[in-house]
Amino acid sequence: MNYKIKYINDVNITRFTLVELLVTISVIALLAALMLPALSKAREKSKGAFCESNLKQLNAANLLYVLDYGYYMPCYGSEITGPGSSVGKLWIGYRSAPAGTPGNIDMHGGFVFDICGNWKIMTCPSWNVSGGAPDKITDGHGYGYNVIGIGSMAYITGSAYKSGSGMKVEMVKKPSSVVLFGDVTATTVPGEIRPYSFFYPKYTISSSGMSVNSRGDNAHFRHAGAASVGWADGHVSRERPSRLNNNFVGSAHWVGNFGPPNNSLFEPWRWTGAGAVY
Repeated sequence: MNYKIKYINDVNITRFTLVELLVTISVIALLAALMLPALSKAREKSKGAFCESNLKQLNAANLLYVLDYGYYMPCYGSEITGPGSSVGKLWIGYRSAPAGTPGNIDMHGGFVFDICGNWKIMTCPSWNVSGGAPDKITDGHGYGYNVIGIGSMAYITGSAYKSGSGMKVEMVKKPSSVVLFGDVTATTVPGEIRPYSFFYPKYTISSSGMSVNSRGDNAHFRHAGAASVGWADGHVSRERPSRLNNNFVGSAHWVGNFGPPNNSLFEPWRWTGAGAVY
């Protein structure tokens, strides 16, 4: 039987031309570019879910605090007695130096940490932390606490200062409609967003009624145009803006608020005193 032996030199080898190689690389680059937005959205969606998990844990920590401390909500800052008195224990940590001092808040020393023992749940995963120890902060890590309606006695005394405690839980008449925590940023720094730990409605409270709060409407819609919000009954939702601030951070950074343009989602009961705006 005769066999035909084929040598390696007889094999036809097809090679890429330079043009074909460049076309292939271009197609791969194009596909990668098309996939990047989808990957970015998936990553942000994952961060949003992580954020909601954090808020659920913060809500639970607040409930445990209520059970341990005579049915009072945690105070936003029990030792803050006025604008110039900013040193002391806050909900988010212990502030050892005047507000704005870099790294002045130790997140291991606040009312919430006393209950949960985990400072990381007070950090939004979509908030970029830069410089210094992550648990030694200047103002916040992305979440704000409802100062006026939950974290103080402002609706009783006319001021958030010198409260000593938050509202008593029985005073919160409709907890499913009262904000507890949420994604926030500072609104008073020109041209940029900065961390903050307090969540303010449109109006501030005083003994004479209401006035527009310069720090108010500071919800930060950082999760693909939505803000994660924890409510006083324990549930968490993602809220879309009903309005954006008309200052230097509003439309540029998606800062504003959700719901009606008043304090109704931040107050323990519907305010009907002097200066009420509904």
